[in-house]
Amino acid sequence: LIAGSQEGNNPVLPKDTRILSISQTDNICYVNLDGTFLTGDLQAAEYIPVYALVNSLTELQTVNKVQLSVNGSADVTYRNVISLSLPLERQEKYIVEE
Repeated sequence: LIAGSQEGNNPVLPKDTRILSISQTDNICYVNLDGTFLTGDLQAAEYIPVYALVNSLTELQTVNKVQLSVNGSADVTYRNVISLSLPLERQEKYIVEE
């Protein structure tokens, strides 16, 4: 997702976003991203970066939810719209088939 689309679609994550850590416990995938996830330049609706990550990771049979954090903190609201304080579940309504 960070590398961008192979089909030439608009990026869904800021290109300089770094994954600081990733782990999995009890079917929850924990992804810690750097601050670029919040501050990077991206022309996309607020749900796209969050659910691109969540929906991609929940494609794995062992992942039911995704807990996102930024610089180690889950006490974050993405673009003042989506709270990252709790693990997020897959949202099929944000998947566009091509």
